[in-house]
Amino acid sequence: LENPDDPIHHLRFNDTSDRLFVKRERAYHIVSVADGTTVAEVDMEEENYGLNHHLSRDGRYWIADHFIEAKLHVHEIYGNKKYLVPDVKGTGQLTHYRATPDGRYLAALWQTHPQSPQVAGYLSVCDLHADIPEWRTLHQGYPWTGSAPESVSVVDSSGERIAFGNLAGDILVYNIQTGEKLHTLSLKQDFVLELVFTPDGERLAAGYFSQVARIWNLATEEPIAEPLEHEGAVVGIDFSSTSTIESMKTA
Repeated sequence: LENPDDPIHHLRFNDTSDRLFVKRERAYHIVSVADGTTVAEVDMEEENYGLNHHLSRDGRYWIADHFIEAKLHVHEIYGNKKYLVPDVKGTGQLTHYRATPDGRYLAALWQTHPQSPQVAGYLSVCDLHADIPEWRTLHQGYPWTGSAPESVSVVDSSGERIAFGNLAGDILVYNIQTGEKLHTLSLKQDFVLELVFTPDGERLAAGYFSQVARIWNLATEEPIAEPLEHEGAVVGIDFSSTSTIESMKTA
């Protein structure tokens, strides 16, 4: 992939590490790790992409946000199809988005512009397999109450649940398909910077700005044991395959 006239900006593997996403200034490539061949290539000169890029876990979709508006570009890699998911809701600012492992659902955290008459934050979900993809809102909150979803969210390994945190210190868990709120985890610990489901899906780890991490039991909606103290705001947590913490990263 040598091209001195088109420098590389991002390198990222999908979750199964069999595809490598290579973003250049004017194009992007999806590369097969097994044999090094280019699976897909898209010219970006005529697109208005933002700074955030995401490769779905199954390697089927590459997703990028629009630079200015609340839009997401979705490319189906194997079918080599490209389409623009409908505006999340008018114009706004995307803060985070996630695709489910099977690539069916796309979840986005976004908020209306600060100049809007009533600034609000939303969690919205889009079914990419629908004949006409449309967004539906699972949660709406407001920045001044701390209830607006913030820029951290996580989807469990089954693709059935999504969790997000807000500035009030709450963690909310929703069923992606039905929109049902499943859990509210709250200690008013200040705002959440990291969320990770354990591989078995029974617990949820949260990293906080107050330099602690907590493990939540989803069945009881209670934290397990005492908080894990750290020397900085906790922004990364990694689990082993047996659902024990391997490492934590601080800002």
